[in-house]
Amino acid sequence: MNIDKKVMVFKNDVSSNDKMEKRYVKFLDDEKKYAIFYMPLVAPSNFKSYIKENEIYEAYLIKDHDALKKYQDNIYTFVSDNGAYEVNHGLIKEENYVLLVDYGMQINLNLPKYSYEIKDDFIYLSKYKNNKNGFCYVANDDVNDNLKRIMIKTESFIPGVLYINPLSLESDKKKSLKRK
Repeated sequence: MNIDKKVMVFKNDVSSNDKMEKRYVKFLDDEKKYAIFYMPLVAPSNFKSYIKENEIYEAYLIKDHDALKKYQDNIYTFVSDNGAYEVNHGLIKEENYVLLVDYGMQINLNLPKYSYEIKDDFIYLSKYKNNKNGFCYVANDDVNDNLKRIMIKTESFIPGVLYINPLSLESDKKKSLKRK
């Protein structure tokens, strides 16, 4: 799972009442394929003009499935690339494998370990905390084939959120249209 990936939507595509984590993006090339995240330290009275003059864009971090569905047509994925971020319009799907480990199980794998919470069809990952609720291991598709057999195959679009069932945003969109 690529932890250093960010799924974002730019300010012009966001409803004013949405409460999302703000980021400032500075593109490094004219094609807007590479960017860095930037937090200017400028007096509040000069902030808007500084942002405009230096072509810095306001964007918002997508952290949950509801925001993903709402803004699916305007999403950009930022993937770490040697110090900068490569920018792609749309989502990048990753296939992952997860092994849920109950407290007391003596399984020790050489894989990234996370605390987790399951809600609906999603596994929400967080930094590993040694507690009695258990933990999970998460691996990319390149995990040992024998180990894959005992792991759950998942999909991921947003870092830290694993989809247990394959996600179909288009079908979700059609379902919501039919309800209206």
